[in-house]
Amino acid sequence: MSYKTLAQQLETIHRHARQGSIGSRRRYKMAMLRFLRFVGGSFKLQKIGNVSNKHLAAYARYLQSRGCKETYIITELAAVRYYHDQIPGRYKLTTDNAALGVGRRGRCGNRAWTDEEFQRLVAIARIQSREWVADVLILGREMGNRIHEAVRLYRADAERALNTGALRIKGKGGKVRLVPLTPGARDALARAKNR
Repeated sequence: MSYKTLAQQLETIHRHARQGSIGSRRRYKMAMLRFLRFVGGSFKLQKIGNVSNKHLAAYARYLQSRGCKETYIITELAAVRYYHDQIPGRYKLTTDNAALGVGRRGRCGNRAWTDEEFQRLVAIARIQSREWVADVLILGREMGNRIHEAVRLYRADAERALNTGALRIKGKGGKVRLVPLTPGARDALARAKNR
């Protein structure tokens, strides 16, 4: 019975919530329903407005005991805070996840492609007769070009770069930078110039 009451209250709050994207609000609503099922059963809570930090801490411990990852737990807690903030005149829930026993989001480590992975990708592009794709990949790896920066180059840009030894790149936000050519980039531009 407690969960049904809480779910009805959530529906009322959700109808009037306009912060964030539609996708985020849908994701948060599903997370909040899971939280309400937990507090409705464990604490017999009757009003969403009565959610406190002890409920957040208990839910975080519950999710950790189930083996959930830190990022998932942090998102679940953010959903609870989002809906709690929609209730006017209520105190703020803590935003310090460490105080609730939840660590920081984990770092992904080095996500850059290894040389072997990069060479395999270039080989696949060449096998499929997509030499221009291989050249775009090489320019990105050698000179730090974004894909759209490499694709928008003109023949005159390539010729100028081969003559001067530096490529003029008009990038994100209209910013222009001059990047010295590496041997691999020089070869890629020479091939691209002749196509």
